[in-house]
Amino acid sequence: MKAFAVILAACTVYGATNVPAGQKELYVYLERQLNAVENVLATGSGPATNITVAAELFASDSARGELLFGKRARAYAIAVLDRIVSLGFSAVTVHIGTKELIGATNAPQYAAYYRILAAEIRARKRGIRVVIDLPYGTNRTMQAVAKSITAASAVIIREMSPDYLSVLQDPEYINARTGLLATPDDYRTLTQTVLTGLDSGRTHVGIIIDAVNPEWFDAVAQLPVEYFDIRLSAVTRETAIEHCDIIARRAAELGKSVMMTGWLYKASPRELAASGITNDAVLVRDAFSLWAPLDERFVSMLLMNAKRIGAGYVSCSASAIFFGGVVYSEITRGLSRSDAMELLEMNARTNILNETVNPLGAAMRRTVKIR
Repeated sequence: MKAFAVILAACTVYGATNVPAGQKELYVYLERQLNAVENVLATGSGPATNITVAAELFASDSARGELLFGKRARAYAIAVLDRIVSLGFSAVTVHIGTKELIGATNAPQYAAYYRILAAEIRARKRGIRVVIDLPYGTNRTMQAVAKSITAASAVIIREMSPDYLSVLQDPEYINARTGLLATPDDYRTLTQTVLTGLDSGRTHVGIIIDAVNPEWFDAVAQLPVEYFDIRLSAVTRETAIEHCDIIARRAAELGKSVMMTGWLYKASPRELAASGITNDAVLVRDAFSLWAPLDERFVSMLLMNAKRIGAGYVSCSASAIFFGGVVYSEITRGLSRSDAMELLEMNARTNILNETVNPLGAAMRRTVKIR
């Protein structure tokens, strides 16, 4: 890790007015992709949909481990919640890992933490969506992974009673962590095993699985699940328009609903082809505020698209950047993803505790308000 003093020194103000030369080509490419999608959306219309818009409650992610249990960490999580509420979001998304809830010696502490958190969210009249995260480990069987998901689901439903529970995320993400989902058939098998293991008393919770693309959607479309989450990250006309149209239409034919989740994946076609959506060298770009104008446009596109296809729920990922950002410079350009994200949150924490947002956060307040 870089020297702490260097990281702290780089944590200054929001944004770069001009795109640095080394990022210009990618910036222009992403801008053109957004232009193409926005042009299509501008000519279409959809049903009058009242959209619930959620932001990630990043300060309560179970990946933070036992740090969550400290008094200051709890107070900070509530401060983040209040700032998200102030931006106008009507729901929050909480990521909880199976390894924290199942088998850990302090699993009861995690359960108690999330029970109290859920009460705080409800007190603010906000909805709750929980996303189950899987640990890395390619030596596990599909049955073991499914068992851990169903066991974690039971705890989450009991302690938090969320409105929605995402039991299975993007298969590419799951495959990167487990090595188990090489084909759509694998995804169907895992989904079916998880759904079979869920307690029959879950009916008050909306169960979500990722739709990804038409091929993977078709593999699981007939299974007893209420909601399919269309996850957008890489922006092309194919993914943002054609795939969304196909999945929404097929889901409607089955009497099921679609949601949308996304954040702008800042990758070139070459990077996307080489490593999909799990490349840390690409993910680190989220921390840098130079991308904020494109991030704002992406969220607006997501909401327009949701209205067009009749998706009533949109979840925005990476919400720490509504409050902070890292200036792209000679000092920061070589930061690892973990260091850049640490720096981002240091900046975001300062703004959150001072009850301020950055320009992107202010833009989100306007965007969410007019959804």
